[in-house]
Amino acid sequence: MAEVATAACIKQHTQVPIPKILHYGTDEEIGPYMIIEDLGTRRGVSHALEAPRDDPNDAPILNPKISQTQLKDLYEKMAECVLQLAQLTFPCIGSLAKSRPGTYEVLGRPLSLNMNNMFQLSNVPSSVFSAEGTTYSTADEWYTVLAEMQMSTLVFQHNDKISSENDCRTKYIARKLFHRLAMQNRLTKFGFSDDYWSTSSGQSNASLPSPDNSGSSRLWSDDFRPVNVLINDDNDVVGAIDWEFTYVGPSQFALDPP
Repeated sequence: MAEVATAACIKQHTQVPIPKILHYGTDEEIGPYMIIEDLGTRRGVSHALEAPRDDPNDAPILNPKISQTQLKDLYEKMAECVLQLAQLTFPCIGSLAKSRPGTYEVLGRPLSLNMNNMFQLSNVPSSVFSAEGTTYSTADEWYTVLAEMQMSTLVFQHNDKISSENDCRTKYIARKLFHRLAMQNRLTKFGFSDDYWSTSSGQSNASLPSPDNSGSSRLWSDDFRPVNVLINDDNDVVGAIDWEFTYVGPSQFALDPP
């Protein structure tokens, strides 16, 4: 399981607190599963940030009474976890696997949250995705694959995707243009100092060049958010959980400010 390998790799090579994995496997009825130690709390950073809710089904909002000191403290704790994850570099893009005791390598295709939603919610067949053992050597290659995935949702999602003929045409053209930019290796430079093509480049004061296109990939989690960082009553981080949509992605992802 990629999630098990990812959690073990993070625990071994960073200071992000990861719960001990007690057991994992695959069950015919529930699929893959993982049992972790009880950290003695179910309280996430999100609980410290949210305003009280009468109905737990209501959308959470930031507590307007939270002090700037507490808000800064919680933000710094989340930022520290993100910085820890960004310290690890890998030669290519994909999912981690344990190759031998204590060693973790990129050996499988990335599993993103968007891919999961495409399969479960958008009627996209699994055949659209690359083979499970596929990895990507450059950021441009992965950006091109992402652009192709976006076209798949337009083709296969039957409900609530388009509202009219013009809406469909607009979304189709947007996806084709996005794909063209990916094929021209431009998307990986967007927003950096070597971005010479976008309309915003002339107004940008960017001084940081885009990362090396290959050999500069970093851990990225599509689902890393306050609810998955558990804290105690003193707001100390005791564990970070839910790494199923964590993979090695382009360094550009890690450099995009939250």
